[in-house]
Amino acid sequence: MEEVVERTLEDYKERLFQTMGEFMEAVNRFYKDLNDTRWYLGEEKARNVALEQRVSWLEQRIKELETECSRLRKERDEANWYLGEERARREALERRMR
Repeated sequence: MEEVVERTLEDYKERLFQTMGEFMEAVNRFYKDLNDTRWYLGEEKARNVALEQRVSWLEQRIKELETECSRLRKERDEANWYLGEERARREALERRMR
């Protein structure tokens, strides 16, 4: 009977070490996955920062272009006004010359 108990204890001990080994493998896989996830997260954060900087630059550039467009529209409107004035003068001169 003592031999059976000893054998059963050896079986339990062997299964315990096997289970501990499987557990440690699972823990190691978990830490590898965790580290991989942290690395990918770091990469994504870096990309997000770069994209946010690009968006900020584009927003600033849009403001500059809107300002430039506004200035050009004003110049165009002034030029059209002066052109209208000159056309009116020319017509008046042409009428006087007839």
